[in-house]
Amino acid sequence: MAKKATANIPDCAISFNALREEGILFDVGCVLPIPAAFVNVADLLLATGLAENLEQAKRLLAQGGIEIDGKGVTNNIAEIRHGSVIRLGKRRFLRLVNSDIIG
Repeated sequence: MAKKATANIPDCAISFNALREEGILFDVGCVLPIPAAFVNVADLLLATGLAENLEQAKRLLAQGGIEIDGKGVTNNIAEIRHGSVIRLGKRRFLRLVNSDIIG
Protein backbone atom coordinates (compact mmCIF):
# COMPACT_ATOMS: atom_id res chain seq x y z
CA MET A 1 0.00 0.00 0.00
CA ALA A 2 1.33 3.45 -0.91
CA LYS A 3 2.27 5.89 1.81
CA LYS A 4 0.20 9.09 1.98
CA ALA A 5 2.21 12.17 1.05
CA THR A 6 0.70 14.66 3.50
CA ALA A 7 3.67 17.01 3.15
CA ASN A 8 2.58 17.84 -0.41
CA ILE A 9 -0.89 19.02 0.55
CA PRO A 10 -1.21 22.79 0.04
CA ASP A 11 -2.23 24.90 3.04
CA CYS A 12 -5.17 27.29 2.91
CA ALA A 13 -4.86 29.96 5.61
CA ILE A 14 -8.36 31.07 6.48
CA SER A 15 -9.78 32.90 9.47
CA PHE A 16 -12.20 30.70 11.37
CA ASN A 17 -13.51 33.87 13.08
CA ALA A 18 -14.30 35.41 9.69
CA LEU A 19 -16.07 32.21 8.64
CA ARG A 20 -18.09 32.39 11.86
CA GLU A 21 -19.06 36.01 11.15
CA GLU A 22 -20.22 35.03 7.65
CA GLY A 23 -22.38 32.23 9.07
CA ILE A 24 -20.30 29.46 7.50
CA LEU A 25 -18.78 28.20 10.77
CA PHE A 26 -20.96 27.63 13.83
CA ASP A 27 -21.56 25.77 17.08
CA VAL A 28 -17.96 25.86 18.22
CA GLY A 29 -17.22 23.13 20.73
CA CYS A 30 -14.07 21.98 22.38
CA VAL A 31 -12.96 18.51 21.40
CA LEU A 32 -9.77 18.06 23.35
CA PRO A 33 -7.00 18.67 22.63
CA ILE A 34 -7.87 20.65 19.49
CA PRO A 35 -10.88 23.00 19.27
CA ALA A 36 -13.31 21.95 16.58
CA ALA A 37 -16.27 23.58 14.89
CA PHE A 38 -19.05 22.66 12.52
CA VAL A 39 -19.12 24.13 9.05
CA ASN A 40 -21.45 24.53 6.09
CA VAL A 41 -19.47 22.41 3.60
CA ALA A 42 -20.75 24.00 0.38
CA ASP A 43 -19.91 27.50 1.66
CA LEU A 44 -16.48 26.30 2.85
CA LEU A 45 -15.70 24.95 -0.63
CA LEU A 46 -16.52 28.38 -2.03
CA ALA A 47 -14.48 30.23 0.62
CA THR A 48 -11.40 28.08 -0.03
CA GLY A 49 -11.71 28.20 -3.82
CA LEU A 50 -12.30 24.45 -4.17
CA ALA A 51 -15.62 25.19 -5.88
CA GLU A 52 -16.28 27.96 -8.38
CA ASN A 53 -19.91 28.45 -7.39
CA LEU A 54 -22.54 27.15 -5.00
CA GLU A 55 -24.09 24.85 -7.59
CA GLN A 56 -20.75 23.11 -8.19
CA ALA A 57 -20.19 22.76 -4.44
CA LYS A 58 -23.64 21.20 -3.95
CA ARG A 59 -23.09 18.85 -6.91
CA LEU A 60 -19.76 17.64 -5.48
CA LEU A 61 -21.46 17.08 -2.14
CA ALA A 62 -24.37 15.16 -3.72
CA GLN A 63 -21.96 12.97 -5.71
CA GLY A 64 -20.05 12.00 -2.56
CA GLY A 65 -16.79 13.40 -3.86
CA ILE A 66 -15.74 15.16 -0.65
CA GLU A 67 -13.80 13.89 2.37
CA ILE A 68 -12.75 15.83 5.43
CA ASP A 69 -10.05 14.22 7.55
CA GLY A 70 -10.56 10.91 5.76
CA LYS A 71 -14.31 10.75 6.42
CA GLY A 72 -16.79 10.93 3.58
CA VAL A 73 -19.09 13.93 3.80
CA THR A 74 -22.71 12.88 3.26
CA ASN A 75 -24.52 16.08 4.22
CA ASN A 76 -23.78 19.80 4.17
CA ILE A 77 -22.58 19.98 7.79
CA ALA A 78 -19.18 18.65 8.85
CA GLU A 79 -16.69 19.06 11.67
CA ILE A 80 -13.42 20.86 10.97
CA ARG A 81 -10.43 21.96 13.01
CA HIS A 82 -7.06 23.59 12.45
CA GLY A 83 -5.15 21.22 10.17
CA SER A 84 -8.19 19.46 8.70
CA VAL A 85 -7.58 18.04 5.23
CA ILE A 86 -10.27 18.37 2.56
CA ARG A 87 -10.12 15.95 -0.35
CA LEU A 88 -12.08 16.59 -3.53
CA GLY A 89 -12.24 13.60 -5.84
CA LYS A 90 -9.04 11.59 -6.11
CA ARG A 91 -6.41 14.27 -6.64
CA ARG A 92 -7.39 17.61 -5.09
CA PHE A 93 -6.35 18.17 -1.48
CA LEU A 94 -6.28 21.20 0.80
CA ARG A 95 -5.24 21.59 4.45
CA LEU A 96 -7.17 24.20 6.48
CA VAL A 97 -4.93 26.43 8.56
CA ASN A 98 -6.71 28.66 11.05
CA SER A 99 -5.03 32.03 10.51
CA ASP A 100 -6.47 33.26 13.83
CA ILE A 101 -4.07 31.03 15.78
CA ILE A 102 -0.99 31.18 13.57
CA GLY A 103 -0.54 34.75 13.48
